[in-house]
Amino acid sequence: MNDYVDNKLKELSYLLFNDENWAKFLNTISQLAQKYSVRIKVIENKINEPSIQKIEQILTLKVSFNGSFANTMKYMNAIEESELVVDIYELNCTGQKDIEGQFNIAVWGMKY
Repeated sequence: MNDYVDNKLKELSYLLFNDENWAKFLNTISQLAQKYSVRIKVIENKINEPSIQKIEQILTLKVSFNGSFANTMKYMNAIEESELVVDIYELNCTGQKDIEGQFNIAVWGMKY
């Protein structure tokens, strides 16, 4: 039984909160911004201490950006399709063709 649980946890290791997964996610955010020509001005973050063996919101990010509307929507969609469990919420922006604003990202995971 322990081997089964350990193997399943290894399969889900990308959901586990650790510095390596956090760094990979930040790198992905930057790479996707370059891919979609979205300029990141500031990334603010808040880390919540996760409970043991409970899936919950671990990270909250606030991303300030500017870019074209179409590219910004593609960028946010790509972030939501990342390997981690991610929700984008509270999009605030101004402009028409080129927009400037910020959005929040909630990253969910667990500590084991």
